Formats: sequence, C-alpha cells, structure tokens
Amino acid sequence: MNIIKQEVGMVMARLGKHLIMGSIADLINEAFRAVAYGRTGLIDKEEALDRLWELLVNIDYEIKRRYQSIEILEN
Repeated sequence: MNIIKQEVGMVMARLGKHLIMGSIADLINEAFRAVAYGRTGLIDKEEALDRLWELLVNIDYEIKRRYQSIEILEN
C-alpha cells in the first residue's frame, strides 16, 4: 500500500505542474491514471475530474498543434 501512495504522490506532482510531455500517449496514460485513482478513492473525485480536464485540454492542444505543423509541411 505504501508503494501505491508513493506512486499517487509522484503522479500528483506531475499533474500539478504545467504538463510538458513528449507524446500524446503520455498524456493519455496520465488521464487513465487520474481516472483510476479517482475511482479507487486514492484521490478525491473532484480532484480527479480537474486533472482529467487539464489533461484533455492538453491533448486537444497537442493534436491541433501537430495537425497544423503537418498542414504547413504539406504546403
């Protein structure tokens, strides 16, 4: 159980900062963790929803940014 609490602490530290991650897959994995921790009661459900919202906004931004880069390269 101590290992789980340490993992939750590390995830919360990562989620508390502005997310600057290399890939969309990393953002999606963080979103799944936020949902899992919220469902299991390791973090408050409201906190999990806030984190999930932040992650979804970041995923949306990354997809739009990368799509725009692809369009520019095609022209």
